[in-house]
Amino acid sequence: MAPAPRYLVWCAIGLIGSLMICAGFTVLVDPYYVFGSPIIAGFNALHPRANDQMIAARSHLAERMRPRTLLLGNSRTEAGFDPASSEWPPAMTPVFDAGLPGVGLDAAHQVVEAALAGQRLRHMVIAVEFLDTIGDNGKAAVHPIQMPVPPTERLLREGHDQFIASLTIGAMADSLQTVLLQRSDASNTTRLDGSADLGEYADYVRQFGPAALFDHKMAEYRARFATYSPPDFSHPETNATFAALLALLAAAKTAGCTADIIIYPYHATVLDLLQKDGLWPSFEAFKRALVRVVWARYPGTRIVDFSGYNAFTTEPRPPKGSMLPMRWYWEPGHFRTSLGDQIIQRLYGENGERSDFGRDLRPDTVDAALAAVRQERDAVFAEQRGSP
Repeated sequence: MAPAPRYLVWCAIGLIGSLMICAGFTVLVDPYYVFGSPIIAGFNALHPRANDQMIAARSHLAERMRPRTLLLGNSRTEAGFDPASSEWPPAMTPVFDAGLPGVGLDAAHQVVEAALAGQRLRHMVIAVEFLDTIGDNGKAAVHPIQMPVPPTERLLREGHDQFIASLTIGAMADSLQTVLLQRSDASNTTRLDGSADLGEYADYVRQFGPAALFDHKMAEYRARFATYSPPDFSHPETNATFAALLALLAAAKTAGCTADIIIYPYHATVLDLLQKDGLWPSFEAFKRALVRVVWARYPGTRIVDFSGYNAFTTEPRPPKGSMLPMRWYWEPGHFRTSLGDQIIQRLYGENGERSDFGRDLRPDTVDAALAAVRQERDAVFAEQRGSP
């Protein structure tokens, strides 16, 4: 063989060998939970980069767990509920948290399909985000939820996920980051049950205090809300959030699952901002449309509104200089699992129906519930005006 071809052969062998070593390393680390590699303490027990491929990560984790209960929503769900909480009734466990930060309900369709593939899913808890409906009109096309996923499509998804998780520069970089951050308590990590450990929040609070985090997030909300135009719910079926919700409810009915819908317990400062920026009437219209649309197709569906002014949502902003974290909230938009436990108690506890936290929205109760929240809001405003 001539020297040049021999050199090329050795280059090819070196390249293939390097790729195999890198792929072996990424598969062993498994930064996105795609391969189900063994968990090794100090090596890959924490997965701080899993959200870089969050759909793939949640889908594979849900398929392995085969949950009985699936939590659906955004980052508020991801951070605010503990799937391992003792408040869950045993008949509803195991619980998988499919909260996906930064995206709408439609993005969860592959995770739902993976959970349904386990054939023991019986309950869905769906958190519907009012803020996601803003700007969504006319974008109602959603992915159908397939039961089961066709074999060819399933094979293509599997191949795509495995390629992304093993043979890409991103996977290699995230694998290295995964190993290097094993002893860090300042990174967000995704757990095996899909929930999040907000290490970045905890570290921020340790360094600057909870008041700084609260004020920082409120500044972000003020900037965002100032750009919002009130959404129109005269034809909610054209709204992507509503279309995705109806697709989830259809899948739940077909699979024989119960489906409970919740509205998040926004902190009172967020509710105040809705009022200040002229979004409160739209927030009420959203709730009316939610009841109208859901009950028209799936009468009897449980819808519980946790937004309002109560002992939880009016938790005082932390005083400056204090290093004690808030009891119920990380910051105005994200509640802690302590409040998530209160929601679980309200929904599924023995005394849940007698709690003053959360209002059941039905066609015959929605107007009274909205009026009650308004009265709570006005009472708080009046008390604030009367404060020295």
